[in-house]
Amino acid sequence: MPEESVQVELGEGEASLHFTDVAVNDWISVFNSLSMGTQIPGTPLPATMSLDVEWSGRRKRLGVFRNESLGFVDDLIEVETVTVAVSTVQAIAAPGATGQSFTFTSDPTSFVSKFSVVGRERNGVFARNSERREGG
Repeated sequence: MPEESVQVELGEGEASLHFTDVAVNDWISVFNSLSMGTQIPGTPLPATMSLDVEWSGRRKRLGVFRNESLGFVDDLIEVETVTVAVSTVQAIAAPGATGQSFTFTSDPTSFVSKFSVVGRERNGVFARNSERREGG
């Protein structure tokens, strides 16, 4: 997925994820995906996915969490609203394949979430470098 698909304004508690026609695999079922396609012959089906999601409405800052032994730093904000403008998946079955072609498009929706978080994580060398810049 292209890096520019994700936009974050952490101080405002806003984030968005927008992408179109990203190549994915459709395994038809969770069990089949976990078994790497051994349950349903002819899978995965090549598919594309488009998604448009926005998070907004800063509730509260959860804080900065550091774990030096695991090498990460998280800065998290709890948000109130999640909006899914469009979600589309399209899979095309190869001729003679067991699976069937399909297209699924969700209805636009916006809802107040019980718990959603946007944040920024740094790990590995990026966490160590940020700790030096932030003074510890």
